[in-house]
Amino acid sequence: MLNLVAGRTGSGKSGKCITEFNAYIQRSGAADAYAYFFVPEQYTMLTERRLLDYQKAEGFKIQGLIGHEVLNFKRFSYRILSTYGGDATEPLCECGKIMMLTSALENLSGKLKYFSGLSERPGEIARLLSLLEEFGKYDVTWKLLGGLETGDVYLDRKLRDLGLILQEYQAMKKDRFTDENDVFERMLNHIRKNEFFRGRSVWIDSFTGFTSKEFELITLMLRQCRKVTVTLCTDLRGEPAFECTDNTFRRLKDLAERNGIPCSVVNLSADPESNRSKYGNSSLFYLEQALPTLRGAAEKRSAQQITLAECHGPYDEVVRCARQIRRLHDTGSAEYRHIAVALRNVEGYDVMIKAVFKKYGIPFYIDDKKMLDNNPLIKTILGILSILADDWQIKDVLECLKSGILNFGADSDRMENYILKKGLRGRRRWKKESEEFCALFFSELDALTASFSNCKTIKEVCVAFSLFFSKWEFRQTMEALSEDLRDSSQPELSEEYSRIWNIVMEVIEQVVLFLGGLPMHGAADAAGKLLRLLSAGFSQYKIGFLPSSIDSVQIMNIERSRSGEVKALFLLGANEGILPSHFADDGILRDQERELLKKHRVELADDSGAKASKENYYIYAALSLPSDFLEISWPLEDISGKEMKPSPVILRKIRNVFPHISICRQPQAERHLSEKSPDTAVRIAGQTNLDLLKLKGVFHTTVSRIESYYKCPFSYLLSYGLRLRPREEAALELYDLGTVLHEIVNEASDHLFLLPRGAADLAQCREIVEGVYETVAAKMRFADTELSGRETHALERIKKYAAAAFFHVKKQLDAGSFSVCGFEVPFDDTDHSILRPIVLKPSAETPFLEKISVTGRIDRYDIMEENGKKYVRVIDYKSAPVTLSDREIQAGIKLQLLTYLNAVLDSYPKGTAYPGGALYFKFGDDITTVKSHLSCAPAKDSEKQFAMNGFVLDDRCVLDGMTGGSETGVIGGRRLSGGGLSFAGSKMLKSEEEFQTMREWAYANIQNAAAQIAEGNYPIAPSPYADPPPCRYCNMRPICANCADS
Repeated sequence: MLNLVAGRTGSGKSGKCITEFNAYIQRSGAADAYAYFFVPEQYTMLTERRLLDYQKAEGFKIQGLIGHEVLNFKRFSYRILSTYGGDATEPLCECGKIMMLTSALENLSGKLKYFSGLSERPGEIARLLSLLEEFGKYDVTWKLLGGLETGDVYLDRKLRDLGLILQEYQAMKKDRFTDENDVFERMLNHIRKNEFFRGRSVWIDSFTGFTSKEFELITLMLRQCRKVTVTLCTDLRGEPAFECTDNTFRRLKDLAERNGIPCSVVNLSADPESNRSKYGNSSLFYLEQALPTLRGAAEKRSAQQITLAECHGPYDEVVRCARQIRRLHDTGSAEYRHIAVALRNVEGYDVMIKAVFKKYGIPFYIDDKKMLDNNPLIKTILGILSILADDWQIKDVLECLKSGILNFGADSDRMENYILKKGLRGRRRWKKESEEFCALFFSELDALTASFSNCKTIKEVCVAFSLFFSKWEFRQTMEALSEDLRDSSQPELSEEYSRIWNIVMEVIEQVVLFLGGLPMHGAADAAGKLLRLLSAGFSQYKIGFLPSSIDSVQIMNIERSRSGEVKALFLLGANEGILPSHFADDGILRDQERELLKKHRVELADDSGAKASKENYYIYAALSLPSDFLEISWPLEDISGKEMKPSPVILRKIRNVFPHISICRQPQAERHLSEKSPDTAVRIAGQTNLDLLKLKGVFHTTVSRIESYYKCPFSYLLSYGLRLRPREEAALELYDLGTVLHEIVNEASDHLFLLPRGAADLAQCREIVEGVYETVAAKMRFADTELSGRETHALERIKKYAAAAFFHVKKQLDAGSFSVCGFEVPFDDTDHSILRPIVLKPSAETPFLEKISVTGRIDRYDIMEENGKKYVRVIDYKSAPVTLSDREIQAGIKLQLLTYLNAVLDSYPKGTAYPGGALYFKFGDDITTVKSHLSCAPAKDSEKQFAMNGFVLDDRCVLDGMTGGSETGVIGGRRLSGGGLSFAGSKMLKSEEEFQTMREWAYANIQNAAAQIAEGNYPIAPSPYADPPPCRYCNMRPICANCADS
């Protein structure tokens, strides 16, 4: 007989099964009448405990299960085989399946059309294995696949290949190995043959659906058992949330009818009040009633037991959750074991949960299996193979070193910095390296390379690699780490480390077993093939852990929402696109193809559409789980700072029932104190250690630092206060190219004094640049670095670019009356400096400062004498486009040219020198787009590209002194049709009074910045006037995580 028990959450389905099962135990005695209680794997321990608790509460004479069992289908399969006997075949582990499938693909190379070359892609092999296992669960044979004609040419070709692969895979497995599908099939045969369930009773609880083989097992139960009871979470009203369980209900009922088995249906939710006993009169009862229907509330109700919380980021969300859990526990509202935390993706939160819950003293258990890709031993092994396979790439070397298994100790960090600084890549470069720890590392891995070179098969490679493990004592290292972690109260990590060595050796054994004869062709080929095989093998392992304490908070995926008593539930990460999840149609069989196979009566697992509809059930199950308290929270941004939105589906479900529910938003003060708010952290530090931040005496600075402060005070603090620097790397960056270009022109400029006016041409300029290049390159930070071909080519282009820029510098000087006074002219306190520093009095608000001293170096300044006056022109070389405006000077972000002008004019007696111009000389087009035309004669419009811009004195003689009265593009202007340049309406022209005003702005901005710095004011306040925004290329952005330019 089949007894179908339907009911919604809290209606008493599991309680009814437990009551009936315990009653059966009390009245049964014969061994052949043992009963079985089937539940999903994650519920077995909980169900056993509930059964025993019920017996104790009711005072039963017979306590315990006494031969009756609580099982899942997998465990039951092995129980049957142990009872009736299996066979001599060897169990096939998950890794063995991957290796066998890889071997099958190797055997079929040349025969496959659609899946040719798949053996080289470990990720695709894992997906293919998943599909083959799906075929096994749903009784899809290779003969069926090979004979199908669907009418879709591409699908038929794919199915024929899949049939060949499945046939080869099963042939390799036959009579040698057994997997779970084989175990299940043999279990079914034993049950048919021995009528195992004859006269027994079975309860099946907490499932939402079954596979084809599980339905076959249930069919045998129906034919042999006295009674089979199956519970399903549905109210039999056809609500969308129960679509998956309604489908299972109909199929079970049809199964009973086809086999002539009587079927009774008990609907515990026929009465809408059936589950009120769980929730009482709380708002959670009304939420559960409305969730499946999406109908609105009949009346306005209070949502006292439900909280919606909006948090700044995931970390803040976990902190809030931990505080709430402690509050519930400490006030006696709920024990830890009656509290659960549900997420759609546990892996995205597990690290934060471990850290925060440990800090708050909350015992917890993460009900999820962990991948091994971050285990240090796995990273070391794969890193070593990547080094040998890919010719010593920097990222592979660092990955290997940072794992900590190679026992370099403190040298690991030093070695990492050294490798990045020197740009060590390629075996040839490493072989020349004389640094002690680098030489040691290379010698060990080079010895392994030599061993691999002598190997003819993958088996020999595995033996050589295992000897390397022994030499470096990998096993002993992992055992020691495991012991240390156990002593430091990290039992889960300790357990992982204690098991990882056996997993590694098992994977290597499976490689040897199935692919031992695979031929090798040199060390790189051996390392590459072993890397792919081990990567595929390790990807099949997940480690699960048992809870260390019964009284602990359970952290779970909503797909594994547990039954039992949960008083409080915290649903984290309720964001759009996450809850409900979006399922990509990216399987080997697409949804459309699965639908086509279904029409040909080939049943497979759910497609992405069915999975998406099942999300409604998972959401219902999670939200209806707690009896006393529910909190739903979401972050406004992810851990990288990307904006996130709350789930409209979740909000709609809640607000349909409680339209006036409010959202608890994270207080601004808490946001300031969170990990994403260093601004306040700095401000608090400033208030706490004010005396340490204040400057006293003489404030020595440069104009570049002052500009940096105005662009962003916080960045100034990190760069010049804390002196943080990006880690030095040997890679040739864009700013390196700009520096090289700048230095080449400066060095070449010394030759201008030796060249008469009008004597230079482009070829001569290129010759001068070639002559100074080696001197410049020797001073660069990449001087000792072996550059790639791409980087070398970039430097060659820069030399051509520099020659063109130098040619135009000479041409512009020849065109006018200004004469060069100096290149790279310093203004400071040194003896050889012809210009003195700018010394200013501090503002009255900073009496603890004695004076402000500004020093620097001027790229070039020129002088023109006319009518007894000296006109000064300062020029700064730029490798990128740059402009100058009054607003930028007032805002303090462009003070360089005016400060240089002040430094020169202040060195002359008052009234003897006047501002002639403050100009930027841009090295033509942006260096990122430099063209090959620079190698030949400059184009006609190249003068416009190299024209200077900035401010020029509005005086005809000064303008003529710069341009020579010709149309030569010395400075930017509007070209006249009759020749010459017009500056009518140009913002470039400034009167003497305007120049004086701008000079005073520069002085005042320096004084103001000094006052702010002296007071320790460093807010995160990037200037809105800077273009591009200061944050865009700021090296300190990872620290402050500011998104001002996004």
